[in-house]
Amino acid sequence: MIRISVTTLEQFRRVCTTSFAREEELARNIGHPEEAERSWQMVAGSAWDKLLTNPLARASTFALNREGDTITLDGCQFSKADVEAGLSAMNPVLGRVTATQLKLKKTFDTFLGHATVVGKLDAVWGGEVIDVKARFSPSDPTDYEEDLQWRFYLDLFAGTSFRYVCCEMKGVHTMEQSWDGIGVAYSPTVHVITLEHIHQYMFYPYNGMREDCFDWLERFLGWARQNGLLKYLDRSEVEEEVPV
Repeated sequence: MIRISVTTLEQFRRVCTTSFAREEELARNIGHPEEAERSWQMVAGSAWDKLLTNPLARASTFALNREGDTITLDGCQFSKADVEAGLSAMNPVLGRVTATQLKLKKTFDTFLGHATVVGKLDAVWGGEVIDVKARFSPSDPTDYEEDLQWRFYLDLFAGTSFRYVCCEMKGVHTMEQSWDGIGVAYSPTVHVITLEHIHQYMFYPYNGMREDCFDWLERFLGWARQNGLLKYLDRSEVEEEVPV
């Protein structure tokens, strides 16, 4: 059966509707994901997401960084106060969410047969889906109005609302020096990440949303077939890990 992540569908939408997303990069991510380029911003965003939505990763990271006011994960340093601010923004009322890292899937009957769309929610609070975004540029609600992510997640989860928690951040790169007896040794680069602002944007289900999702799914399948990529989406025998 064909399996497609919501992340891939959103990348496809951006290829079709924006000037900054590249078709060849999407094709490479599908056919040869091991060659995908990861910028330091992506690494920092992934680490931030783990700290806010993965309780085990957060607990182990804090346990390893008991002293001081900062913690380091995946080569990225954050202040403990910033992490607490991010957690509070996710659920300012209860200080916690109902569930995190929730995997979802839904099968659609398309012109190519059954196709399963998969995704993983950062967090859920009742019927509300919460997604954390780490940004290194100013954010605006119009940046997300056309996104397929909130549309598909609301459909897959049957949610009542979708909330983006957009964390505007700034990064500084440092190289720590030490004397090894022979000369100066340099440790790997540490990305010092600072939380600047948090913005929250709400989206809701609307009449025709499911049809919009289905139309984009079929457009993607047509493009994938035309470009010989369907073989990489066939997960009949291999279970696919849902991407973050």
